[in-house]
Amino acid sequence: MNGSYILLGQFSGKFLTEQRISLGASDAFPHDESHAVQVYSGKMDHNTFYHSYAPDNYRTFESFRLLNVPNIEVVGSEKGAFQDRRTYTFSELIIINPTVSNIHEINGKCYGEVYGKAYGKTEPNPQVGRIDPDPIPNRPPRRENPLPGGGVNNTSELGGCLSSTQGGCMNVYTGCLNNLKRILTLLLLILLLLGLFKYCDALKEEDPCDKKRRLENEITKEQKVLDSLEKALNNNFPNVMERISTVYFYKNTTEFQPYSIGPKKDPTGSNLLQLEKAFRIFGTKSFEIVGYASSMEKKTNPSLGLARANVVKSYFVSRGIAPFRLSVVDGGILRENYRVDKSLYENYATYEYNQDMRVVIQEKKK
Repeated sequence: MNGSYILLGQFSGKFLTEQRISLGASDAFPHDESHAVQVYSGKMDHNTFYHSYAPDNYRTFESFRLLNVPNIEVVGSEKGAFQDRRTYTFSELIIINPTVSNIHEINGKCYGEVYGKAYGKTEPNPQVGRIDPDPIPNRPPRRENPLPGGGVNNTSELGGCLSSTQGGCMNVYTGCLNNLKRILTLLLLILLLLGLFKYCDALKEEDPCDKKRRLENEITKEQKVLDSLEKALNNNFPNVMERISTVYFYKNTTEFQPYSIGPKKDPTGSNLLQLEKAFRIFGTKSFEIVGYASSMEKKTNPSLGLARANVVKSYFVSRGIAPFRLSVVDGGILRENYRVDKSLYENYATYEYNQDMRVVIQEKKK
């Protein structure tokens, strides 16, 4: 029986890009699509089949969202919709906490392999054969100690973000970490150059003044690169906060909704944990936690919005975020909304909520 399938399993795949393996400190960010990455084949096993598609539970800073991914071999299971092996094109595929390895160049193109847990939705019908042949018939042996990282298909949401930032965080969160590592490396290089400068002065060789000027010029160049990276990181802050700034609650409670705390089996995609990571990356910024309550809640508990803000602050403080960086604000009522939605969760317990029952985290302006 043909039809679209929704799967969560272990993924391994191959990708290519027109960009060479790495960019140097002085290289400009590509203005064309040469940096775009295409996953062209792969395999998913240890799969769990689902009836409804909920990609927001898995779209995190670390996850890659890919569109129209061909040649994916899906291994069925006894408890799944089928038990044999089938090859599908995935209309959407999210790779969670990906790891990239075996990166190398062939004929001016960069190839590699990507691994991780994956969640996605297939096209309705299996592929009869491969869309494209494997472009690496004689692939070099796999390297030890795979490096973290990865790529996105041209049409992916994250690929568009890469083109728009041009020099900012390369894939939102993972790119931010890479930039931070690069900044730390440059700082160590500056300290090394300063040490060499003092050493040259102590030796009093034939041309100490020329060496001093040369080292000063090197330090100036490295400082410009450091300033450029720091500016790009701060410019990307709105993109980082856009998807994760809201935490939702149930009616008349300070209890987090599952959307905010993440699935029990894999909570890495929760807004709370992603906000914590953002606080650590942007360590010089302060934040306001604005609590809201619906109009029906305010009648019975006027201070519920502020209570929700304090619960969120206590959560972050317990995770090691400095309290002085977080302030709480009562946002009052968003709008006069007397309608509630009902949703059925585990153990058949019914909870009431609407979108006014929330806390919003935003940067505190100086």
